[in-house]
Amino acid sequence: MVPPLDAEASHPDTETRQKIEEAAVKAVLEAERRLGNSPVLMPPNWPGYDIESRTPEGELRLIEVKGKGKASRVVTLSRTQLLTSLNKPESWWLALVEVGEESGSATVYYVRLRNISEPDFGVTSVNYDLQTLSEQAELRMKVGLPDAGSLLD
Repeated sequence: MVPPLDAEASHPDTETRQKIEEAAVKAVLEAERRLGNSPVLMPPNWPGYDIESRTPEGELRLIEVKGKGKASRVVTLSRTQLLTSLNKPESWWLALVEVGEESGSATVYYVRLRNISEPDFGVTSVNYDLQTLSEQAELRMKVGLPDAGSLLD
């Protein structure tokens, strides 16, 4: 059975989606710093992940960031992201970031994909249920975004 969609929620336009993604990246960078890690934002369209972060012990974390707004129900991962998670299972993290309409704060959910297999040859992306992934988070962290402003501006 498919759950009903929130009748009042609407999918954001392109500009709002871009603001959500930018706020999500800022939130993960801040969360990583709060964890004592040293994050580095990768260039746009870096294959497989968005942020490289080193723990104080020197462990490398490869973090794919997915910013989500109120109407979001699905997380889409590209074939490259999935293959990176399979090739580096101990290093690769999915950071789901819940960004509200007022982007003064965000919640970061750190998820590891477990029990996945390599996508078939013709598969370019795979969709996952956002709520299910959020419930599997190994760590949840609320972070402030004081310079982000309102997403509705």
